[in-house]
Amino acid sequence: MRIRTTPDTRLAFAVGLTVLAFVLATTSLSFVSIDETAVLSVARSLAGHGGLDGDILYWTGPALGVSTVVVGGPDGHVYVVKDILPSLVITPLVWLAARLHISPVRLVLLLPPLLTAFTAILLVRTARRLGLSRRAAMASGLIFGLCSPAWLYAETLFTQPFATLGLVIALWAALRAADTGGWRDALICGAGVGLAGASATPLWSTGTVYALFLLLASRGGRSPAQWFRAVWPLLLAFSISGGVFLGAQGVFNAARFGSPWETGHAELGAIRMSAANLPVGLTGLLFSTPRGLLWYAPFVLLLPFIRGRLPRPARWLIAGIVLIVLGVYSLYGEWFGGLAWGPRFLVPLMPLLALLVAPVADDLSARRPWHSMAIAAVLMLSLLTQAGVALAGYLESESAITGRIREAGATLSPALFDPSSLPLLRSLTALSGGIWSTLWFNADAVDGWLLAGCLIVALTACGTLLQVARGSTGNVLAAPAILSGGLALLMLIRYPVDALALPALSPARDYIRLNAQPGEAVLVQLPVSIFGWIDDSAPERPPDYGVVVEDPLSEPATAYLRATSERHSALWLVSEGTINGDPANGVEHWLAENGCAGPEVWFEGYRVIPYLFPRAMQAGAVAEWQDGMIRLSRAEYALDRRRIILRLNWQVETPPAVPYTVFVHMLNLDGTLIAQHDGQPEAGYRPAMTWQPGETIPDCHALLLPGDLPSGEYRLVAGLYHPANGERLSLTDGGNAAEIARFGMGGE
Repeated sequence: MRIRTTPDTRLAFAVGLTVLAFVLATTSLSFVSIDETAVLSVARSLAGHGGLDGDILYWTGPALGVSTVVVGGPDGHVYVVKDILPSLVITPLVWLAARLHISPVRLVLLLPPLLTAFTAILLVRTARRLGLSRRAAMASGLIFGLCSPAWLYAETLFTQPFATLGLVIALWAALRAADTGGWRDALICGAGVGLAGASATPLWSTGTVYALFLLLASRGGRSPAQWFRAVWPLLLAFSISGGVFLGAQGVFNAARFGSPWETGHAELGAIRMSAANLPVGLTGLLFSTPRGLLWYAPFVLLLPFIRGRLPRPARWLIAGIVLIVLGVYSLYGEWFGGLAWGPRFLVPLMPLLALLVAPVADDLSARRPWHSMAIAAVLMLSLLTQAGVALAGYLESESAITGRIREAGATLSPALFDPSSLPLLRSLTALSGGIWSTLWFNADAVDGWLLAGCLIVALTACGTLLQVARGSTGNVLAAPAILSGGLALLMLIRYPVDALALPALSPARDYIRLNAQPGEAVLVQLPVSIFGWIDDSAPERPPDYGVVVEDPLSEPATAYLRATSERHSALWLVSEGTINGDPANGVEHWLAENGCAGPEVWFEGYRVIPYLFPRAMQAGAVAEWQDGMIRLSRAEYALDRRRIILRLNWQVETPPAVPYTVFVHMLNLDGTLIAQHDGQPEAGYRPAMTWQPGETIPDCHALLLPGDLPSGEYRLVAGLYHPANGERLSLTDGGNAAEIARFGMGGE
């Protein structure tokens, strides 16, 4: 069946498909910021174990001094300070990635291009509702999608694409509500504000502008009584839908930090709002070379030359939104948005500014050649600025620039006007240096098939747009839509794993998933491979906590480990670059002192070792060995169908001359070995040669039992042997292994 569409609808979708084609052609489908990882981490927790935590990013605090994305909650978890809506939206994609066995990073990064394309579609429709010509309406969508920083942010998982769509939905619905007086449109307007606010909290400030617009737009020469009857359904509907989002965000805040008003930003120092910041914030966001709107979206240069093209109420509404958003972010101490490209906080304003500028498209005529050439030059400069950064990797220069802005503080430092920070210059420098950020060009190699696919999709979209702009009524939109979907599929097929993923981690992950029991968790100590671990296509896992090597272990880290161990019966440590008994590894030293180490397994360069935390123990037998009169002064054990834990206390009369290894074996009655754990005392932190007379050395070992263990009676024995030759140390009674306990277990 053929779907009937209006010319304006076809034009809007043609513009949206063009924007989508260009974003897909330049995307790298890889994260560039810890902010994106933070959004993904919440979705991982939701898809994996139904949590809201960001525990996998706990390491950012110790590693960076002060985390930029997570804050500790009152329940011992850490939580991401990013707003919840983007994480909620991508959670089904993270779940789907697990079923398809592909990178969740790759899959979720296909969503922002779609959001940006839909924003462009809605913007074109809004332009037509405001009475702009088809040419101007088309220009509004293209200026937003291809001549503003929205292009770059459509390639990321920053929250801006979500917030931008919300503001445009609210704008479109507010204009409809003003025309029709319909409460349903006001309901959609409130939902749009809610979508924006739940993606970027400061955008809740625009709600006052929209509410005032609905209030005044309903006046229309009515008497006060008529006005009240007309306006109250609009304001009620607007408040209800917006309130649903606001209430949900309050519940999310309370779940994280115990208060609906607490977002975590204040603890990070990210919100230092002050009128003293206004001069530098406003100047920086508008004119500075590292962040100035003037340089990153040059099309705004045309704003002073646009007069009377939009209806006055719409102009006032847009102006109010722009001013309040610009004002709020100018008050921030971090007005520059951290490690980002251009005025990140102002990206949601790009469609509104594009709508104001769009009428210049009607001035591009041969009758005013110099005027037309000037307009075309400004728009081309905007296009090249965005295309350059969409193709280039900007982080090479961004880190130093962000550092200089932070050092400047609330002063108009020369760093804010450094010509080397200009975006086009930075992009050209990166591209000429081979620093590209596209999926089809990586490590000096060009993927010819993918590049060809990108070019075909982009050219088809442009051709379709020209046909629709000229009045074609055929079903021409199907081709770019199908090709765009095919291009996305081709990207996932050719690159199912993210660039940071490390296949060597897979065996370690699979081993933990196979052996971990309900109530257990994973400690991830991967300073090099952490992002590869996070980009895991299978979220059904024990909860995971990201830690780093600390020497000495800080008090916050100690409290965090204690809370985590109290929450879980076992913690599976997966690490790289560490060994047993490393004195510089404060995390593992704490685990060895407070938990019971299980068998150590290596997967290439990755090490996995479980630490169990028993809650109740039974007394076992004690024994004495000959060398230095080593005495087992106390033995306790705990067992279930899959675990045995043995806690030992050693004492000596003289320090042993040999660094004995402790063995713990579970045997059946005929002596067959069922499970074992061999290791240096206290997981390597208390070698036998360090023992002193009169000292009690605690030592704990854990055994992992096979799942098909048959029913029967078993023995638990322990002893010591020389690590060089395996010779066991004899007990005073002549044996070489002390029987700690006998017990029956196994079966279903």
